[in-house]
Formats: sequence, structure tokens, C-alpha cells
Amino acid sequence: MGMGETPPPNVPTFLVPLSAHMLEAAGALWIIVYIRFMRSAKRDKTYGIPIACLASNMACDIVAGAYVTEDPTERYGYCVLAFIVLGLIYYTVKYGPNEWNHAPVIQRNIFAVITILFCVFASLQYSFARYW
Repeated sequence: MGMGETPPPNVPTFLVPLSAHMLEAAGALWIIVYIRFMRSAKRDKTYGIPIACLASNMACDIVAGAYVTEDPTERYGYCVLAFIVLGLIYYTVKYGPNEWNHAPVIQRNIFAVITILFCVFASLQYSFARYW
């Protein structure tokens, strides 16, 4: 439930602001986690999130921020998350090839792999959001 949602009549009224605050807290905690991932990626010369999860997170943030949310605060939060995920993608593209010696095709094309996965996940996220 987002900030502007109207709950069913059987839902207690205190759950709407509680849900909104939990969404804000989750966004803040994800920002902290992403920044810690970037710091460790820079320090350890590796990346911290599996490539498919990274592409899925980026797709979710962009689709949710651009299409799903109606509240400006939520939209801003998703935009901030998407911007920070760009930093994670940077470190994955920069240091990811070090981790893929066993798969030279992925090692040479890690940005293309992330881009393809992002497109797949974004289309899935969008189709679900549009259906819902």
C-alpha cells in the first residue's frame, strides 16, 4: 500500500500512515545498503549484487517511479534509488569482469548482459503494473 492508497473499509485507519512510514524506512535502508555495497565494491575491486538482481532492482525502481507511484514523495524515493543503482552498475561493469574468468562471453559483454536483463525485467515489471 502506497501513501495515496485508500484501504478497504475493514482495515484499521492507523495502518495507512504506518504503511507509508514503513515504505519510507525501507527506502532509506535500501539507500544505506546500496551505498555500503558501492564502498565495498571500490575497496575490494568486485561487485556486491548478483547481476540479475541488480538489473531487476533497476527495472523495479524505474517502473515504480515512472509508472506506478502517484505520490511525489514515493516517486522521488524511487528516482533516488534508481540513481544510486547506477553507481552499483558502474562498479559491476568496472570490476565484474574480474569475477567472470570462467565465462569469457559474459566477461567481455557484462554491460550488454546487464542491459538485456534490465530490458527483460523492465518489460515484466511494466506488464504486471499495467495489468494490476
